[in-house]
Amino acid sequence: MQKNTHKETLKPILYWLVVYAALFAFLQIGYEFHFYFVEQNQLFQNDWVAVSEMLFRPGGFAACISGFLVQFFCYQYVGAAITALLLTISGGLVHLIIRKIAPDTRLAVFCLFPVVALLFAHLDYIYIVSGTIAFIVALKAVYLTFLFKKVERRIWIEVFFTLALLFLAGSVYVFYALLVILIELLFFKSRKRFFALFLMPEAALIGWMSVKSAVFGEYRTVFLPDLYYNLLVKPETVLYFSWISTLLLMVVARLTNRSFKLPIRILSFVIQTVVIVLFCLEGIPKYDWRDIYEIKQLDWYSRTGQWDKILEQGQGKINYYGKLCHINLALSQRGELGERMFTFDQRDPWGLISTWDKTMIISLLNSDISFSMDYISFSQEMAFEAYLSAMNGGNPRALKRLVQTNLIYGAYPVAEKYIRILEKTVAYRAWAQSQRPFLYNDKAVEADPLLGAKRRSLPANSDLSMLIDMETALQQVAENNSDARSAIEYLCASRLLAKDLDGFKLLLDNYFYSSSERLVLPRSFQEAICILNESDPSVWESLGVSDKTADRFDSFKQTLLSNRNDAGLPAIMARQFGDTYWYFVMYK
Repeated sequence: MQKNTHKETLKPILYWLVVYAALFAFLQIGYEFHFYFVEQNQLFQNDWVAVSEMLFRPGGFAACISGFLVQFFCYQYVGAAITALLLTISGGLVHLIIRKIAPDTRLAVFCLFPVVALLFAHLDYIYIVSGTIAFIVALKAVYLTFLFKKVERRIWIEVFFTLALLFLAGSVYVFYALLVILIELLFFKSRKRFFALFLMPEAALIGWMSVKSAVFGEYRTVFLPDLYYNLLVKPETVLYFSWISTLLLMVVARLTNRSFKLPIRILSFVIQTVVIVLFCLEGIPKYDWRDIYEIKQLDWYSRTGQWDKILEQGQGKINYYGKLCHINLALSQRGELGERMFTFDQRDPWGLISTWDKTMIISLLNSDISFSMDYISFSQEMAFEAYLSAMNGGNPRALKRLVQTNLIYGAYPVAEKYIRILEKTVAYRAWAQSQRPFLYNDKAVEADPLLGAKRRSLPANSDLSMLIDMETALQQVAENNSDARSAIEYLCASRLLAKDLDGFKLLLDNYFYSSSERLVLPRSFQEAICILNESDPSVWESLGVSDKTADRFDSFKQTLLSNRNDAGLPAIMARQFGDTYWYFVMYK
């Protein structure tokens, strides 16, 4: 008997360990960059003042645990490991509750329904992990509730937990009330179990009072899982699946709580497995946000300066401007924008900087690009927008940029304020401390290769970025700092992409030919000069065109003329000259 007891205890433990391993492998292999991105949607400060402010808000305990865990998502493997653990604990608690109230049922596989539902929610980067923490807290409260055998005592415990969960974990208190009512009615026979129905008016009353007293802003956040999602966006229906599936599981457990013979148990296992597999096959393509996963990947490479990785992603056709902006940023950071830009699938000037849509993703991207251009005011503005648009306390990457831009401007008290915030974090403390020597020290800033160069590019008079256009701003940068090659190359690149060769020639005259240094023009600039001066090749060399570029232009024209009647001419030209500005002008 004792051996059987140990066996029955060990089997579910092994089962959920296997589930954890599968979840971890699935998340790490398929969604590694998702976790790096989620970490940027919050700024958790390991400081008692900040933590206490969070704890004393309704749902603050779950929010605090969530923030503490998510701050480690910036480290490899940690995001997948923590998320898999939370999902496994959720499923394990559901299984434990069912085994407690319906010991004869066999629903271990079906207990994966809330796990998979939560998995789908986690794949949405604007889902808040506190929703899963709250779900776990509620399930633990349910399990503790039914450790009490006397119904009278349980009712008082249920009343207490319904109220306590509102303050500990938020709107999940409604889920707790519904779940214990359902269990009381389905699995117990005492007439006193009907007193559990009073939990509903209790939940309704405290929810109503919370909204009326402005503790919660909307009824949907106090009664529904909407609290655990970006409040500015309508939630996906998958957000409700974990609550609904758990409630339905209790009904199934009641209907199947009996001893079945082995063939029936095997059939049940097969049916459960097939249903779960179908649920996954249907849900993963629908809820995994695969269409923006590449942006998350590029965002991580940009954040960590892995420019080669970004360029590797840029081979072949590029279907959206965000990716093209990352590629051109990577080229600029490597000093190769003018040299290699047309080896990628360029379109028009919007591939240099993205149209601002007020989202955190685009705000961060535009901040990085404008910082690369030495357009500091716009970089600061976009960083501030990214910081504000993060869901939970700010965006650490945006805060780092705000530190840098304020140091560049000499706004040391503001920079110091942001440094103090970052010093209260785990992942960014060391970086923040490394910026302290620049505070109130103009000489240190001006001597720094990064900050000093950016400061030298600042306009003589402070400008508000929204009052001047990008081109004017970059011209000011180029005039203030002749070494600001990135700004000059971005200007020239924008003219080339707009096919404005007259404007491009004017920029060359102002910023290249006026220089006393020997001309070293990037390849795409040389190719544009060939077009501008096609009728007089004798001036090419003096304008900076190399013999190699001149020979290739001759080959381009010869190939064009010899195949002009061939219907496959565009394909021929793409194979031989698809990486040139000449091909871009003719075919794009």
